[in-house]
Amino acid sequence: MNEDTRNLLKRIGASANIPKENICIIDYKESFCHYMFYQPKELWQYESALFCCDKERVEAYMLRKLKTANRKELFVTVEKVAEAEMEELASVYPVLNVDKAKYADERFKNFIQSVFEKKMISSVFLIGDGFENNWYPNSLKVLCNGRRGFLGSNLYSKGACYAAFRQTLEKDDGPIYLDETKMTEQISIKMRVNGNDGWYPLVSWGAQWYESDRQWEVLVEDNADIEIHLESLLTGELEIIPLDLKGLPERKNYAVRLKINTIFIDEHCCKIIFSDMGFGEFFAPSGFEKEIRIRLGGSNGQLNSMS
Repeated sequence: MNEDTRNLLKRIGASANIPKENICIIDYKESFCHYMFYQPKELWQYESALFCCDKERVEAYMLRKLKTANRKELFVTVEKVAEAEMEELASVYPVLNVDKAKYADERFKNFIQSVFEKKMISSVFLIGDGFENNWYPNSLKVLCNGRRGFLGSNLYSKGACYAAFRQTLEKDDGPIYLDETKMTEQISIKMRVNGNDGWYPLVSWGAQWYESDRQWEVLVEDNADIEIHLESLLTGELEIIPLDLKGLPERKNYAVRLKINTIFIDEHCCKIIFSDMGFGEFFAPSGFEKEIRIRLGGSNGQLNSMS
């Protein structure tokens, strides 16, 4: 996953007349994470392992929970922890060479033991063409020793479906996936939504900065200054940023309609623009506009400090 791939897929979606807000692009690691969210909790009570094999290389990934300063929500990540070239697998396909298969099995078993060392693993998933032939009986005994193991080929596609389903939820209290591309800071303002007062995120934890340009319309109760909250997952620190609404026209309560735009300049800078939209035929737009730029710590290298 990179920004060029994302832009290409967005353009393909646009050419098929799919609104860009209906396109969600995730990588294999995040697909694995979303798949696990909908499995029984005991399968990811501790860490969960994913092994991918393509007949030449084996890669190992671990899903684990993160320790953060936020105690209300659960954050998880998937990390690539090991990989190995296995040239001897070429002798296993298409016809099983018994001697070479035994050697490959022994190497894979040693690889598993090195990955699992000093870890508590709840479940193991094997995916990829490299696991089609049953060349790893001894490795399988190590994999399934005290834990449940699964073999299949559609884990990523199912995970993508679960991710799409979560996008349709009005409120999602499930775990939040983080990696080195995701936001570890949240930008919120106080609003009343469906009669409930609270701090609602303009930019959420776990969002990708290049997917976080958004627009809202709000009614202003009074012309008091607005507080913007910037909260860090890593440190738990809360920064309060006041916004002066001087120049906003004086009208009765809820007769001022503001448009709020969040626009990311890059992963370290978010621009928020507040502008008066007027109020239908009663009040024309006044031309009021306020812009504030919020500097963010960025995510490069920070995720490791959360473990």
